[in-house]
Amino acid sequence: MTDDSQLPVTLPRELLRDLERQNPWWRGKPLPVLPEFKRWPFRKLHERLEKPIAPIIAIRGPRQIGKTTLQFQLIQQLLDRGVKRLVTLVLAIIVT
Repeated sequence: MTDDSQLPVTLPRELLRDLERQNPWWRGKPLPVLPEFKRWPFRKLHERLEKPIAPIIAIRGPRQIGKTTLQFQLIQQLLDRGVKRLVTLVLAIIVT
């Protein structure tokens, strides 16, 4: 049986650039300045991430309600605790 996590993966250059832009900590770059205040879902989402096998969590909702801020607050807390394997992916559906 092969450990898939050790297999080389080749991604298109554009996709890799976009992933690196969305995950600045991969290159040691800081996150944006975040507010100290944490909204009510922060604790609930943090508890879910603390489970032995953390689920994929989708945060969705209307524009400008704090989804990205919440996501970055969670990421910052995980990075501060020494978590190394962390990826975020922002998906947007554009209907024309």
